[in-house]
Amino acid sequence: MIGALLCCDFVFAGGSKHPSASSQAMWIANYPGENSFISELSSSQLQRSGIPRASLNTRQSNVGGLGKLAFDGSGNLWVPFCGTPSTVSNGLVAGFSPESLHQFAAGNRRVKPKAELTGASFNCPIALAFDQSGNLWIANAGTSSDDTPSIVEYPAASLFEKTPAPAITLTLNTFQGLRSLAFDTAGNLWVSVQNNQTDGVYQFTPGQLSTSGAPAAALILQSSSFYYPDDIVFDLANNIWISYRAGNLSPSGLGGVQMFAAASLTGSGTIEPAAAVTIGGGPCSVLAICGPAALAFDQGGNLWVAQSYTISEFTPAQLATGNPSLAQVILATNLANGKGIAGSNFAGPAFLTFGPAIK
Repeated sequence: MIGALLCCDFVFAGGSKHPSASSQAMWIANYPGENSFISELSSSQLQRSGIPRASLNTRQSNVGGLGKLAFDGSGNLWVPFCGTPSTVSNGLVAGFSPESLHQFAAGNRRVKPKAELTGASFNCPIALAFDQSGNLWIANAGTSSDDTPSIVEYPAASLFEKTPAPAITLTLNTFQGLRSLAFDTAGNLWVSVQNNQTDGVYQFTPGQLSTSGAPAAALILQSSSFYYPDDIVFDLANNIWISYRAGNLSPSGLGGVQMFAAASLTGSGTIEPAAAVTIGGGPCSVLAICGPAALAFDQGGNLWVAQSYTISEFTPAQLATGNPSLAQVILATNLANGKGIAGSNFAGPAFLTFGPAIK
């Protein structure tokens, strides 16, 4: 039944051309309110500022809000759904093969996912991350009926089994407000938490991830300049980039993006290193970063920052200045043009990732 719900009501619409091996696209998990959908922007649409045309739009999901997407090493797209009382109350994670994505794009509305992960271990999956061995880690944000946030791991070899079960489950009181996951190059798992009492980004070492339990974080990254850390990503130098919803860098107290150098992420307990790069944090405008939700690096090392109705690109040269004020490229939503969700390029982008292009 889950596959039927996904295939019929969560529909890809777009072209049918297959991508070249080197092509890469931006995939966007949109959540502009009650409706959520995935859209894809091809690399050609990311070259200049303006209102890009989506290559793909899934239309509205009927199994709850979307979380942070992830591609595995074989090009399968994995999608977390928070769930709804009328469909899957505790949520699910679906894996779509490249072949399925091409069939969706060609107009086949009855393509089922290659894999579906469901069960009692889920309570609103909100973010996904693959470790270096291809194991899938899932952050559960918790629901009104099951307010126990957790992180669970599914071994790579089990992902396409009929009824796989998680091998590892992590539960901590500090996970209240769980938001995003990311692995660094050393295999440490970093977790962002939005909570007045436990606000910060938590690090767990590979050793701590080997068994279920409630391990104390090896490091807790906090800062007097940001609150409510949202998304987290690492660049090729293993520096951590954090988007945050509020801060005290300016009288306005608005959100921004900060980078903390890999060399400063040492020690134990709570650390508060100085940020090496800061983007935004000031008054809002169509050109400013003031409430970023999602971050992603493309293959060229450019940082993309999403907020309510724009997605902005900062080049490596801009980032090297330490405080870039104006993005190289600013993409705008076409939702205001009256196209609605089904015709939108993006709206309320909650998470970004880069992966194989469908068109």
